[in-house]
Amino acid sequence: MIVQVLFFAATRDQVGLESDRFELPEAELSIATLERYICGRFPSLLGHLGGVRFAINEEFAQAETLVRSGDTVALIPPTAGG
Repeated sequence: MIVQVLFFAATRDQVGLESDRFELPEAELSIATLERYICGRFPSLLGHLGGVRFAINEEFAQAETLVRSGDTVALIPPTAGG
């Protein structure tokens, strides 16, 4: 399966990319499993995804939500501002 992963704000700064393409052996997997693959490729994210929200195809997702081939997954860290 192929999944496009988008990085925003702090996650983008930590990996040095706006997006990356993941080719994975599963036909579908959970956000929690995808998170492990992402941290495997980008160890700089280990321990930094606790407050990050995941979205699949522009819809917020939970850890157990399934990701399928062709999906776009965004990592959206918390933001501060005023």
